[in-house]
Amino acid sequence: MDTILGLIARGDASVRAAKDSAGISEVSVVDHSARNFLGIRGQYCTIGRGN
Repeated sequence: MDTILGLIARGDASVRAAKDSAGISEVSVVDHSARNFLGIRGQYCTIGRGN
C-alpha cells in the first residue's frame, strides 16, 4: 500500500490480500514492513508465509 501525506492511501496491505496473492491456504507467519520518506510518501507491505 502506498500513502501520500498520510491522507491518501492506495492498495491493500491486509493479511488476506497477501494470502490470496500468494495462493496460501493456511498462514503460519506474518511480517510487516514500512518505509517512509520525510512523512510525505509511505509504503507498507505485508508478507505472509505458510502452506
